[in-house]
Amino acid sequence: MRACILLLDCVLSLTVEQLGDRSYRRRDAAHHALASCKRLAVPHLQRAEGHPNPEVARRAAILLEPYADAIADNRSHAIMPTSWPRRPWLSLYDCPVTPYLAQARTQVKTSGAPDWPDYREATRLWVRSMLLQRRPVEEIRNQLDRMASEERWWILQNGANYNPPIKLPQ
Repeated sequence: MRACILLLDCVLSLTVEQLGDRSYRRRDAAHHALASCKRLAVPHLQRAEGHPNPEVARRAAILLEPYADAIADNRSHAIMPTSWPRRPWLSLYDCPVTPYLAQARTQVKTSGAPDWPDYREATRLWVRSMLLQRRPVEEIRNQLDRMASEERWWILQNGANYNPPIKLPQ
């Protein structure tokens, strides 16, 4: 079984390389072969997006397009701030998601602690949207770090006023 997986991995890698072949027929055949492999080819195509040959990178991006939502969704779960142990609350001051969340934030302020799971889920959805816009991961992580520092500041200023108090995460 392991030999079959290694063989398939090798074949897919070679097929990805053929996306940049000099012959149009070979490039087109490789394109169709990778398209028929569907999800099996996704990791290889993701690596090929940064390929030095622009033809390979372009064709890989075209083949990945149907999977963009699923890829962004999976990656959005993994991207976290560098020095904060959880996903921060979505910063509503400069993020254009506001109508629903702004209303929810005012309701939460009057009815309970703002340590609300929907804020963290909103942050994940914001990360997902940034990934779909092809923003660099470092830019996203910097924004998450900024949001985490705002959350830390808020907890230090206001966390003791709630029952039970909101504490800094460990």
